[in-house]
Amino acid sequence: MGETGRGRPPRGEVRARVLQHAAEAFLRYGYGGVKVVDIAAAAGFTKGAVYSNFGGKPGLFSAVWAERFETIAGFALGRSELIRSGRPRSEILREVARELAAELTAAPGWATALGEFRLLAVRDPEVARSYAELSARQLAGLTEQLRDHAAAIGLPAGFDHATAAHLILTSVTGLALEHAAAPEVTDRERVERCLGELLIGVLR
Repeated sequence: MGETGRGRPPRGEVRARVLQHAAEAFLRYGYGGVKVVDIAAAAGFTKGAVYSNFGGKPGLFSAVWAERFETIAGFALGRSELIRSGRPRSEILREVARELAAELTAAPGWATALGEFRLLAVRDPEVARSYAELSARQLAGLTEQLRDHAAAIGLPAGFDHATAAHLILTSVTGLALEHAAAPEVTDRERVERCLGELLIGVLR
């Protein structure tokens, strides 16, 4: 039930339904191929409900991508608990890289949508603001997760969590985009190898 009928649904339910349908649309059609009015209709709401919750298409995409990235980052860093098993850390990090590569290459539409969004940010001030907020949110979240998992990962005292987060974030998004654009060059195995070397090198 949308905004009409037995009453207006809670704000949290509206956001969740809009995010769900927006994620499906962005993945299938990319950033440029999606209209806010279509997402709103698919979710059962008016366009105004989307704007009141997300401020527009750039804000909506940022919310969708941030949710996806947080899920991926949480999954990847959560695997750091395997380090406690006593296996060599390089072996564990390569296993993390293998599973992360599988996740990143399973749905290349996400990378192409992000690529469109990032390119538009260079020219469109509204998109640029949303992209900057998204980037800052991702970096802050990843930095915090690295701090939270520092002991399990075995990071030394004085480790630069923020710089490590920046290196991991830019590398992950870059590899995902390269795979989406030229999978015959940057295939899943190459993504896995690059991520393995990255994690071992950065989280040393």
